[in-house]
Amino acid sequence: MGKLNKGILGHFTGKVGTVVGSTWRGVEYMRSKQGKSKRAATEKQLDQQAKFSLVVKFIKALNSLVRISFNDPSKDMTGSNAALSFNIINAITGAYPAYMIDYSRAAVSEGVLHGAPGGSAIAGGSGIIKFTWSPTSGANANSDDTCVGVAYCPELKQAVYTTTGGAMRSTGNDDLSAALFTGKTVETWLFFTSYDGTKVSSSTYTGQVVVS
Repeated sequence: MGKLNKGILGHFTGKVGTVVGSTWRGVEYMRSKQGKSKRAATEKQLDQQAKFSLVVKFIKALNSLVRISFNDPSKDMTGSNAALSFNIINAITGAYPAYMIDYSRAAVSEGVLHGAPGGSAIAGGSGIIKFTWSPTSGANANSDDTCVGVAYCPELKQAVYTTTGGAMRSTGNDDLSAALFTGKTVETWLFFTSYDGTKVSSSTYTGQVVVS
């Protein structure tokens, strides 16, 4: 991949002949267009493709969230790629080609804040999921940390999560509207963000809930 710095033509994006121009984290690049391989995929490649495809469907539903909740400036990758990598390594169970995601081992955030001890989730009626946790404060756990509740429906491959106005850690509970999934089973997680939004906790899996 060639790096383009104020070349004769300047920066460009998209394909030009056999060259592709793009930008990643503010750095401009150009690379050769990859041709289609005529070789059959190896067993190892098929194995990796199966894992990748499975987790991509999960992360795609949470893309707007994980771009922030997995965004570690010290890592040379986007939040989405970090979330994809973590879950491919940690959350896949079974054997090729019958892989599945073990949602109890999956994560929707990763960070340094204290997590959600005692975190749990239950159906509250009217499409509401009720999250509770122990309102502990102290080292890396501030009383004004903000709760983010997450619900993912494997059947629909869609997710809902707290976007604004989450409860503070000190309250010990919060509600998430998940009426979209009424009658369906969802996987749930809980994590916290600092008041200024610069830090997050690693997510706590809070179990399956049938939304009522």
